[in-house]
Amino acid sequence: MVSDHDLLVRIDEKVDHIIERLDDHEARLRPLEHQHHRWLGRDGVIVTAISVAVSFAVALISGGRRG
Repeated sequence: MVSDHDLLVRIDEKVDHIIERLDDHEARLRPLEHQHHRWLGRDGVIVTAISVAVSFAVALISGGRRG
């Protein structure tokens, strides 16, 4: 039979192990998240440039006339 104290010690060791693994996991995810955010920013700039170019081309093709 295992005493309550021994069970608590085992639980505490397991919790410490889980916390250590989570910290390691977060440390590996941070650089990936940073790269993802950089790609999103770059993609936003590309989409904006394409949108401006298409708008300019449509304005030239339509002769710049309104209504």
